[in-house]
Amino acid sequence: KVWEILLCFEKAKKMSGKKWVILVAGSKNWENYQHQANVCSLYQIIRKHGIPDEHIVLMMYDDIANNPENPTKGTIVSVADDTDVYSGVPKDYTGKVTFIMLLF
Repeated sequence: KVWEILLCFEKAKKMSGKKWVILVAGSKNWENYQHQANVCSLYQIIRKHGIPDEHIVLMMYDDIANNPENPTKGTIVSVADDTDVYSGVPKDYTGKVTFIMLLF
């Protein structure tokens, strides 16, 4: 939930040190569109709150933007406000990546 993320940002502002964010969309295929859209939306929100790209790790299958079923090729549109949240999102790990192997 976006409001929970924003609440975390408010608490994090009071903390010292560098902040890091890990965003993971753990599903694939067109029917799970919203999962990858949410991760892209959160990335946009996190950047607006001043977290630099080098402190954001983003993992997603990345099969939605150019999916044959996507009527707006090359984009992922936010359900909340109908804007493209995919453009400019750096994807650190995509495709058939075993997340467990990356974390250990």
